[in-house]
Amino acid sequence: MEHLIDMRLFVESTVGMNKFYDYTKHGYSRINSSFPLDVYHLTYSVDEKRHSKREALKYLEAGLSVSIVMHESDKQRVIDFDGV
Repeated sequence: MEHLIDMRLFVESTVGMNKFYDYTKHGYSRINSSFPLDVYHLTYSVDEKRHSKREALKYLEAGLSVSIVMHESDKQRVIDFDGV
């Protein structure tokens, strides 16, 4: 059974905190209209798995952030990334 933290309640109950930043490898389908994006900045973390590029595009199309860790020699390949 998966247990999730209520991020809105977490931010509201923590003095001095107005936003929470996090990284995920979970697919975009886990984000829904009740997700508190006003207090929870979520960044999708791309990895080597085949579906990861498709998920990254979904996050980008929704206006969310994506991060990619790479070696300097892979930079041009990522710059040229324009679809799956």
